[in-house]
Amino acid sequence: MIIVKRFGSHLRALGALLYNRGSSAATGDDAMNHLEVMQPLYDRFADVLAVMPDEFSSHAFIRELGRRHQDLYVEALHAYRDSRHEGTPAPFMAVHSLLAQRLGEELTIENVGQFESRDIWDLPNRCARWRKRTHPRLF
Repeated sequence: MIIVKRFGSHLRALGALLYNRGSSAATGDDAMNHLEVMQPLYDRFADVLAVMPDEFSSHAFIRELGRRHQDLYVEALHAYRDSRHEGTPAPFMAVHSLLAQRLGEELTIENVGQFESRDIWDLPNRCARWRKRTHPRLF
C-alpha cells in the first residue's frame, strides 16, 4: 500500500508540473525539482500538525507552515514562479494546491468537508476543513 501511495504522489506531482508549467511534457529534471523543492515542506507537516487545533482549515495549515518555515516556503514559491492560472502568474496557487493535496494524505487527520475561508490574499474561497484523528488510520 505504501508503494501505491508514494507512486500516486509522484503522479500528482508530475500532473501539477504539467498543469502549472503549461508544458506538454515534463522532463525528469522537472519531476526531481518538484521533489527537491516540496519534500522539505512535506517533511515539516507533522511538526505543524502538532500545533494546530483539533479542527482547522487547509488555509490555516498553509499559513502556519509558511510562517514556521519561511525559507522553505519562499523556495517553493520561487520554484513555481512561472506557474500560471488563466494567463496570470500564480505561484501561490500552484504551491498551495500541492500542499493541500499532500495534506489529504496525512494519516493523523480526516477531511470533514469544505467551507468558506479567507485565502492568503484575504479573498473568500473554499477549502477543506480537517479534524485530528484520535487514532491515526493505518493506510
